[in-house]
Amino acid sequence: MIAQGLARYGLKEPLLRLVHGLFEAAQHIPRSRQPELFCGFPRRPDTGPTAYPVACSPQAWASAAVFAMVGAGLGIAFAPSSRQVRLSAPVLPLEIDTLRVSNLRLGDASVDLLLRRAVKDVEVTVLRRDGPVEIVLTG
Repeated sequence: MIAQGLARYGLKEPLLRLVHGLFEAAQHIPRSRQPELFCGFPRRPDTGPTAYPVACSPQAWASAAVFAMVGAGLGIAFAPSSRQVRLSAPVLPLEIDTLRVSNLRLGDASVDLLLRRAVKDVEVTVLRRDGPVEIVLTG
């Protein structure tokens, strides 16, 4: 929810820091399974987050949060009445240079997209389109 709020207000840099921090934490967690929560201790060099003993791990919604954060970075929104998938000022997490989104559906239509980091923005290529759907880039 925080990631989506940051994206809604155009705060993509703090959003990317949040995603990067979770990516770094996942490197220290067995099988990269995100827990329900982290303790609020200061970060220590070369050490992962302190486990909170009663936090569920993995936690289903924490696992799904990764997709919500990437979606927030892409500024993805759907306009079913105009059959549009909109990407607003898309950014990719620092750890991802190329992202392929397969079978993104809008009603009975679907598309495959390839997103690549460019010098100052993200390039979007439509690899496949099935049905009437338009990809709109803004900002």
